[in-house]
Amino acid sequence: MQRQRRLIAAAVVAATMLGSSLAGAAQVLTAEQQLARLAAVAESAEQHTQVADAYSDRAASLEREARRLEKKARQLEQGWYPHEYKAAPMHRAGYTERQDAARARKDARAMRTLADKHARAAADIRNAPE
Repeated sequence: MQRQRRLIAAAVVAATMLGSSLAGAAQVLTAEQQLARLAAVAESAEQHTQVADAYSDRAASLEREARRLEKKARQLEQGWYPHEYKAAPMHRAGYTERQDAARARKDARAMRTLADKHARAAADIRNAPE
């Protein structure tokens, strides 16, 4: 009976260790991480152009997200009561949406900067003397 319990405990420990190692191996990459990986291996002009296009697309999607959040913040502010102006700014309606929109716009600017960098790298590779 005790031996059976030990075997079950060992099986549970082994399954837990195996499960955690599989979970670590199957990490989900964010869009920014995927773009960074593509950018790290880009060597040719075509690859740099693809990375620049991907960064531009990501920047456009972040801008759309920022516009959506700004619209949501405006909608929340319309239901604001007249005497709630005394509340702390972080408790006002739409505060978190505006913060998220600002963060998305900042990330979009960073993506555009990276897109320009890769577009310049592609142009430099194309225009390099052979």
